[in-house]
Amino acid sequence: MKRVMVILIVFLSSIFSSHAQTIKWEGKEFEISKVKASVVQFNGEDVLKVERDLEALPFQVENLAATVDEPTYVKLKNLDFENGIIEVKMLSQIQNPSPFPGAQGQ
Repeated sequence: MKRVMVILIVFLSSIFSSHAQTIKWEGKEFEISKVKASVVQFNGEDVLKVERDLEALPFQVENLAATVDEPTYVKLKNLDFENGIIEVKMLSQIQNPSPFPGAQGQ
């Protein structure tokens, strides 16, 4: 089974949304919700880049505690899976430039 490298924080969820979009990668289909997803090159390999869609789900700088942990996800679709292991290799980093002053530290 191929490992999936995800570049930004991705929250996996079983939430169903009839308005969710999909992306195909390596012969598999992924449902995406309130994220932007694309296949890019990273360290010489194709990876699925996922980042929060700030237009669909913006942060509220004056109320970060209430808007930071929103239901964003990428879900593998059409998988008949009962027992086993799904491996995910993940890299997380703060956007540069950051949408908030001070988010990247000093």
